[in-house]
Amino acid sequence: MTSLERGLRIGDLISSRVIDADGRNLGKVVDIRVTADGRYDVLELLVGSSGWLDRLNLGRLFRDIDIREPDHIPWNRVDRFENATIYLKDPATESGTG
Repeated sequence: MTSLERGLRIGDLISSRVIDADGRNLGKVVDIRVTADGRYDVLELLVGSSGWLDRLNLGRLFRDIDIREPDHIPWNRVDRFENATIYLKDPATESGTG
């Protein structure tokens, strides 16, 4: 049974490394988007240093500065979570994680 089947706490995912199927490090999880229905199912992970601006709701203040948007990784791309590392099912693309 993987940790995805057992369930995770949100705090376990924040700051976890994200590795794609090719073994490339995509950065760390800085925020998590969940459903608003009271179950809090994970929808996507925000990865990358600029995600902190999103998390603190400061992105609008820096919109005139060329800051890379955080990568949004849909939860259905996650293969497993082991040792504070999230492994994806597929490789990242050249233009991001899509």
